[in-house]
Amino acid sequence: MTDKNDFGRIVFEHNGALGDMLAAWPAALSLFAHFRTASHFFRTRPGHAPFFAALGSVPCPSLLCRELDALYGAPGWPVALADTLVVRPGLFRRPDVPDDPRFLFLPGVVPGRFDPPRDLYREALAGLGIPWRDDWLAVFRDRFEGRTPSAAALGRATAIASHAPNGLIGAIGLSDPASTAGLADTAGTAGMAGTAGTAGTEKQGPPAVLLFPGAGHVKKTWPMAHFLLLAGMLAKSGLKPVFMLGPAELERGVACGPWPSLAPENLMDLMAAMRQARAVLGPDCGPMHLAGLLGVPGVSIFGPTSPRQWGPPGMAVVTADMPCSPCVTVTSGEFAPECPVPPPCLADVSVERAYAALKKSGLPPRTPPGENHFPRTP
Repeated sequence: MTDKNDFGRIVFEHNGALGDMLAAWPAALSLFAHFRTASHFFRTRPGHAPFFAALGSVPCPSLLCRELDALYGAPGWPVALADTLVVRPGLFRRPDVPDDPRFLFLPGVVPGRFDPPRDLYREALAGLGIPWRDDWLAVFRDRFEGRTPSAAALGRATAIASHAPNGLIGAIGLSDPASTAGLADTAGTAGMAGTAGTAGTEKQGPPAVLLFPGAGHVKKTWPMAHFLLLAGMLAKSGLKPVFMLGPAELERGVACGPWPSLAPENLMDLMAAMRQARAVLGPDCGPMHLAGLLGVPGVSIFGPTSPRQWGPPGMAVVTADMPCSPCVTVTSGEFAPECPVPPPCLADVSVERAYAALKKSGLPPRTPPGENHFPRTP
């Protein structure tokens, strides 16, 4: 089954959330590398397509998509897919498709274990004789212009992505403000990009710390009041807190107080902003995983989920150290029904504790109002 010449086509399917997709990305890299002589296809959410296209694979054409759809509930493997290996990473439930060696389900969650999905995918591939690409993180950062270990020190400049970031970089004061056309900014750009002047000569503001108040489930979010207090502490330290809002936060009308907020139009824009940020902070959510893969330092605040299982690569983790946490391995449905929103395991993570964790990531110490470790420079 794992012979490199057994298949003419490899299809990698993933329709999950951002963090789940990023956990599965090394498996796609390993599979495509092993079956390098086969044609490589992917089927995923439109916004996730660039991550698989970066591996040299192409989207499934419409005919192949219809053939894949016909697998569900089929009595046997169709002739049209005779030379096709279909790979589907998933959290724990195998789809209702024929039991055939040409369908490879990779479970990302195993009952009774808190192993990261990435480790479970590696384990499943090893059982089939498919080697894991141990250099997956270096490959990811190379393909998406992440920070290398030697350049990850805070305060050092990194290259701006070749993808046009729709002005997000300039708006948070970390690159040429002349590129701010098309900005998806929910709070307005006035005063965010520095002092007005001739295009390309405006002064830069202080380094930004990106704050992510949202998550895939409301019971994984840190209280917004805590975020606002932390933003004030960051500002007094000479840093620029910038709230990053996704569609769910925009729909709920999340209020960010006096602080700037941005709504990236796509994941490429989000990565462009991350590459220039000083640090990030957020709950157990997909953007924190993306920041960790890019080598951006930061702090992830965990409550009902397990940091061992879902902790973003390279991120510091802060918890309330409650004995009932973690209480869930997957958060696709309702959990902790007796707990309020946000649950105590998140509400009890203090602002001071989160700020201290950020300082350990390389932020400067707090300074009195009026003082600034990062004065504006031309």
